[in-house]
Amino acid sequence: KKHKMAIGLLLTAASVVSVTLTDMNGQYAFANQKNGTNATHRGTGYFDVYTPVITSMYGEVKWESHVVNLPSDIVEKFKGRMMNIVGYEFDIVRIDNKTGEETSVPGWEQYNHHYNNYILGTGTKFVKTNIPTKPGQAEAEAHMGYPGHAFVKTGEALNEGPFKSQGSQYSNQFLPMGNGAESRKTFHFFPPGYGAQVMSPTQSTMMPMIIDTKNREGPTTRHGIVPPSANVGPDAMYSGLMECPCTDKWPKHISSFSTENQGVCSVNMKTVGDCFASAAELGLAPVKNNVTINSATAPAGCFATAVSGGFEMTFNSNTASKTPCGEQTTPLPRVTSMAESLVNIVIDVNPVIDAVPTPTPASADVVGVYISNEGNYTAYIMHEGSGQYYSKCVCTTNPCNCFVSSQGTVENHTLIMFPKFPAQISMDNNTIKFSNGVTWQRSGYISGNVTIELSGPSNVWFGAGFGQIKGGSGGEATGLTMEATPYTITVLGDGSVQERQLGNHQPGTLLPNTLTVVKNTVANGTRSVVLTRPLQGGHFSFNPLDNSLPFINAVGSTPTFSIHQAKSSGQMFFVEVEGPTCVCGISADQGTIGGYAWGSQRCQPRPLSQLLDDPHWASNDDINPTCDLKAYKGGLRCCKDGTILLDSNQTVPAIPDYYQLKYRYYYEDGGSNITDTYWTYWWTENNNNEHDIPPCFNDECVYTISSNFTAGMMPGFNAQLGKNGTKFIHVEGHCHIGCLKMELWIMDDPSNPQLLCRTQVQYGEGDEPHNEMGYILGNLPCIFGNSADGFEEPVVLNADTKLMSIKFQNNTVPRYGDMALWEIRAAYN
Repeated sequence: KKHKMAIGLLLTAASVVSVTLTDMNGQYAFANQKNGTNATHRGTGYFDVYTPVITSMYGEVKWESHVVNLPSDIVEKFKGRMMNIVGYEFDIVRIDNKTGEETSVPGWEQYNHHYNNYILGTGTKFVKTNIPTKPGQAEAEAHMGYPGHAFVKTGEALNEGPFKSQGSQYSNQFLPMGNGAESRKTFHFFPPGYGAQVMSPTQSTMMPMIIDTKNREGPTTRHGIVPPSANVGPDAMYSGLMECPCTDKWPKHISSFSTENQGVCSVNMKTVGDCFASAAELGLAPVKNNVTINSATAPAGCFATAVSGGFEMTFNSNTASKTPCGEQTTPLPRVTSMAESLVNIVIDVNPVIDAVPTPTPASADVVGVYISNEGNYTAYIMHEGSGQYYSKCVCTTNPCNCFVSSQGTVENHTLIMFPKFPAQISMDNNTIKFSNGVTWQRSGYISGNVTIELSGPSNVWFGAGFGQIKGGSGGEATGLTMEATPYTITVLGDGSVQERQLGNHQPGTLLPNTLTVVKNTVANGTRSVVLTRPLQGGHFSFNPLDNSLPFINAVGSTPTFSIHQAKSSGQMFFVEVEGPTCVCGISADQGTIGGYAWGSQRCQPRPLSQLLDDPHWASNDDINPTCDLKAYKGGLRCCKDGTILLDSNQTVPAIPDYYQLKYRYYYEDGGSNITDTYWTYWWTENNNNEHDIPPCFNDECVYTISSNFTAGMMPGFNAQLGKNGTKFIHVEGHCHIGCLKMELWIMDDPSNPQLLCRTQVQYGEGDEPHNEMGYILGNLPCIFGNSADGFEEPVVLNADTKLMSIKFQNNTVPRYGDMALWEIRAAYN
């Protein structure tokens, strides 16, 4: 498959066309398609988005994120306006730099395991956090997310929806509607009246997992060498590398310790030495800090906290603490941020709530509100005066009927922060009651510490400044400048550290020291310093509820502080640090695989999953090997980014390959006439996003797995918005080679089950792109819409509607790391 392109359009391209559109990948179909209903994309136009050129070696796994700006004419067209995405297409392509010719890449050369794709508006920013996946965290979360990254709110979205979350309803859209090898011929489509709306779209983020299976050693076989652990050899129709077989580079270690993310340890760690030593056994690496405390608000014994760049190990000697694992240890969450600029910066804010001091501050001190996006929907209000204060409420509804604001005015003890919800402030200034019935009660004083890490060249000075002054000798400050930055830390060439308030292109004034140097090291020409200081006080206070923090940074040309040779500025965005993972003093089939943490058991019992009770795995005590560290032979655990899926004694051909991912998005104008859809899903494996396929055990060689659940259990479902039910609009089943079909049934009456969707998997018959024999081309989805438009009407599902998922798999050959995932766009009734 070839297309002609203008030379040089390698990253993005756009075309606005008439209503008559031609599908990029040819003819489509869908599973519940009615006679006379076309399966062609619609909209008023489309635009193309390409990843940068990706370079890979044979057997290499490429699993990294990309952020690409949308075409400038599209950004300008929808600035301040709503775009409704009505469908998209996907391909892997190569583009000739000389001719501009675009060619589709065969699936047997670059295997698309899966991808994630977002369209972002101005209300959301994609930021790097470098926070590792928590030990024991479901691989499903890592599979569908962006490990080490986060989506944060920016600009106008700060006044809508939860704080430090993925932003308001229309600030971004997540669109993996069939995101594996099946993507090229799966009809990613919204029927008329539905779609995925984005306000002021600006960027696309993509995180593909692609496995290089292109044979570099001649035309004898499609595929190159495979490791001995692969289920099929290179002469098979498909490459055994697509299953992510574990090679000899992934040794296993069974630990005498274990991790726990909820409840409490049955056996606590007894000594601080065992606690700190357990990190290596459990794959909690790198360890950034070892801490000892005595606290009743943290889990007893040993626990690990995933922070930017690694893990913090803490030993709590308070044996009487009943604080459970996995929960925040302070009323206000710990937050972190990082920036990679001229100076690499990490800020870790760890607030503590103390007793309320007296006197109470004035009534006009309300400066902001914070809403947690977790569990209890707790909201916080910040105050200024004799320090900074916090207060909170717990909403009884979901979503929380409280909103986020950065400003509020007070007149006659009435707080005007949200026009719809004016609030009364009590005469003692300790209670604020909003007209929607939500009340805040002042509870404490914020203290705590902030840790700042700075890294730069060791032979010259470098520094970073934080905050922004909105005025000065030159009048209102514009942008981030030296004069407008209230607080700067400089690290000199000899390793000494200074605090300054800079002047207008002047060195400014040295400030009294508030910093404690925890670490100061030099390696390979880079100096790294770790500093701590009080959260509040001194010349500058860090606000733990700020969503972002302006910064400047610079590098000098001499060891002593003088004029800079380079400078830069930007914005740091904070994300919440998750609650601690307990490390228990008892073994539980945990440890490491290839040095990475295995974590706690993720597989669930029936009826949610059959992985712990499957007679077809009698050889492993009826447990699917994917659940068992000792039995695990292949899958995502052995398929990290940069992995080469060959044994250490196998030679990797020294010939790179090049390709790009291409997305074509179809759109129309959005607005109130469109029913917006939301993303939801269900793993038939439930909480463990893969399963192994056993060898054939019957004449048909068909293996099935199933899961029973309710619509209200599905991620993304909001009980308040869904009080009148929800409707599935686009339903797709994601599974791997050998998959025959997936079925979704309504089981409210088990004697009379109702088929909701039956997907159909299509396979190729040749060698050319989009028709590769042995490879999935598409998985025909179920699409529901208005019958007047030729679609099957959607079924209204209530939160307690009982559902059953079944996946059917050919098991002539056993396989590792298969999947049975429903990817669904739904709309509330």
